[in-house]
Amino acid sequence: MESYGYATELEYVDDFIPALNPLWIDFSLTLAGVECPKPQGKFRYLELGFGLGNSLTLHASCSEGEFMGNDFIPAHCQHAQKFIAASQSCTQVYEEDFLGFYKRLLQENRKFDYIILHGVWSWVSRENQEVIFEIINHCLDLGGGRLCKLQCFSGLGGEIFLATLAKNL
Repeated sequence: MESYGYATELEYVDDFIPALNPLWIDFSLTLAGVECPKPQGKFRYLELGFGLGNSLTLHASCSEGEFMGNDFIPAHCQHAQKFIAASQSCTQVYEEDFLGFYKRLLQENRKFDYIILHGVWSWVSRENQEVIFEIINHCLDLGGGRLCKLQCFSGLGGEIFLATLAKNL
């Protein structure tokens, strides 16, 4: 099923992605010979389509930064809110589609040092990809970095099978 150009028939797998950590991103950029974002004060981190919010929340719990994210699927946002409360991390999450979230970011004049997408690009419509481009173009601060990590359905086969099996036991 699709809703507003999003694949909504499956909830995201319950996992943690270490590669989304801003320190890991900086380390990877340094190894590649790229200068890392060097914000004044706390860095600002945005994750678009955060899934269940595990990575967003854990990275926020262990880092000196401001963390924000959005996701369209209500169950994802509910899980993330519970995880944020339990971890006592300072993380803002929004249950909004990309266009609505983009309008919010523009209205609040938000800028970020990191804009992250993991497993989102291949799951959304072309229209949503265009909105994501606009978010990056208008909300990534000068010298900031973006990470678009791809994940395809076929690569999740084992995880989805195990998640489905566990839910049905």
